[in-house]
Amino acid sequence: MKMHEELVQSFNDAIRKELESAYKYEAMALWLRYHNLDGMAHWMHLQAEEELEHAVKFREYIELRGDKVHLTAIQEPKSEYKSALEAFEDGLHAEIAVTRWLLSMRELAVKHKDEGAVLLLDWFVREQEAEENTAQSILDKFTLAGITHETHHGAAIYLLDKELGVRGK
Repeated sequence: MKMHEELVQSFNDAIRKELESAYKYEAMALWLRYHNLDGMAHWMHLQAEEELEHAVKFREYIELRGDKVHLTAIQEPKSEYKSALEAFEDGLHAEIAVTRWLLSMRELAVKHKDEGAVLLLDWFVREQEAEENTAQSILDKFTLAGITHETHHGAAIYLLDKELGVRGK
């Protein structure tokens, strides 16, 4: 059964937002790799892949419902950072923005009494809560290690880089 037109637009927008998130994470990964923080870059690259998977999930759902997928232009991501800390802060802010967006999408699905869309969006909201918690946990490790925008403890950055580099898919 086709979705309400407002929901179709929202789901198409979600594809764009997920692709933009993937692009942001990949840009962060490139900046980190350029600065020899390969472990952090690895973590960001896997994050980008996860966002691409989310975009596919939205596309597949639109197609499943018999609606039309419409891709639109994505914004060029920020590509320069003052520090690894700034990149991870930007990552958390991006996750929070996506969570807010998904909650508004869920409200729209409830408004249109679309239980299938609500169920899918509930999954995405739970996924986002986990993403936010992970991003905050990493930022907490920066703080615990004494890493700020003004102080960059080489050994602490090195160890955190190594820890993030072991992330599996």
